[in-house]
Amino acid sequence: MHDVPSLYMAMFDSAKFIIPELSMGVDMDSSISWTLPFLWSVNISFFELPGHNMTSTPLRLALRIPSWTTSNATVDVRVQEAPAPSCDASQPGSFCILLSNFSSGDTIKMTLPMVAKFETLKDSRQHLQNYKSVIMGPFVLAGLTHDTSRVALPSDDVTDQLSAVDTAGLASILALPQKVYDKRNMCGDENHKDPYCRAEDIFTEALDGNGYYMKLNRRHVTAASDISTTADAMDATFRVVRAYTRGVASEALPFGTYPLGSTISLESMTMPGHFVGIDKTGVAVLEKDDGSAGFEARHSFIIREGNDGRSLGDNGITQATVSLELASSKGTFLLLPDQSQLDGKPRGDCMDSENTDFPCSTFRDIMASPLLQSSQNPCQVNAGELQVKCRKTCNAVSKTCAAFNKALITQPLDGGASTDAKTRSSFWFQPPLGRYHEGARVLKGTDRSYVLAPFYKIVEDCYTVYFDVQHS
Repeated sequence: MHDVPSLYMAMFDSAKFIIPELSMGVDMDSSISWTLPFLWSVNISFFELPGHNMTSTPLRLALRIPSWTTSNATVDVRVQEAPAPSCDASQPGSFCILLSNFSSGDTIKMTLPMVAKFETLKDSRQHLQNYKSVIMGPFVLAGLTHDTSRVALPSDDVTDQLSAVDTAGLASILALPQKVYDKRNMCGDENHKDPYCRAEDIFTEALDGNGYYMKLNRRHVTAASDISTTADAMDATFRVVRAYTRGVASEALPFGTYPLGSTISLESMTMPGHFVGIDKTGVAVLEKDDGSAGFEARHSFIIREGNDGRSLGDNGITQATVSLELASSKGTFLLLPDQSQLDGKPRGDCMDSENTDFPCSTFRDIMASPLLQSSQNPCQVNAGELQVKCRKTCNAVSKTCAAFNKALITQPLDGGASTDAKTRSSFWFQPPLGRYHEGARVLKGTDRSYVLAPFYKIVEDCYTVYFDVQHS
């Protein structure tokens, strides 16, 4: 056997290489299936080098069975299209040894199941002993988060806590402020119509940048006109479900099937189990059921005709607006903040995140965090630096005053409400802006859930690769 050449293959990326001494080449093609069951598949084929005469060549082939797979890994060997002896007994971390005569066209197929597990942070400091990353096969699954990395789990078996993401019922919610309608009215009426002005074009332009999407900014639900990253798009996407009921699984509603008078709840795409609701000050927030009385009603909305009176087909609008009446307060509607706040004017004594004239210590509730009082004060840097801080720690950018300034609010509206208020309380349901990353999963904790995604697929998101795992 010592006269038989050996070839060790320990890496399974797609590659092609030649062995002139044996007149052969090897073509290796690998692929990853991010649908259940998660598999890494490797196809190896032998070919004859040009100008060579490859005969049936004896070869001792050693294939590494990675430590991240399971004992269920399979190696299917076909020589001249006929099954050949394999090495089913190989264990993770060992080599599968194949001794055979290989000819051009012979193939080997490896199927490596990718299993999930926790890997503890390799740091001996006591306060970091609970920090763990989630590994799926050879990949790290990062958790999308704007603030915390803590998760309470009933056991250390991460496979019991992982589930598929739910793509049903996703939608984005758009509102157009009064100034867009004012621009639309420039087209004139039937008696004085501008032949070069098309309301349809103005509406399209509004969708392209003048409208405001409902968007999660940490725990506030805000109005955002700039949806420029994949993280923004996911934060501006919600799952529309039937009215939240404690102890009952949420039922997603297909896009566009929201009849007038029906009651819905809006679940965050990036924070499963958290719903849009109203806090005691009338500001829109994202919360998980805390068991308090009235939680369901405070986090449910009744679909009403749009308060702005726009109807299907009116002035080129292809969809009727709707208004969202708070289920817990008849006649009270969800609406955008006023135009001055949308334009950046501070609400109360809370400055904009780019205003550096005053220290953060002058701010009220949202400035209470010790992080914001530190020397790395996010309110004292510009917007570009805030984005970098977000990527670095995911603790700063969404605690700035900008989130509070542009948070949606509730307000009682009746027939005497101003045109501006009626406009700000009217919304369009749009197809979802956000998409889950390929391979995304949900890590379900007893305190909160995280959307996980393969780390190499994350570009613009706020994330954590280590979770502070507590036992519940």
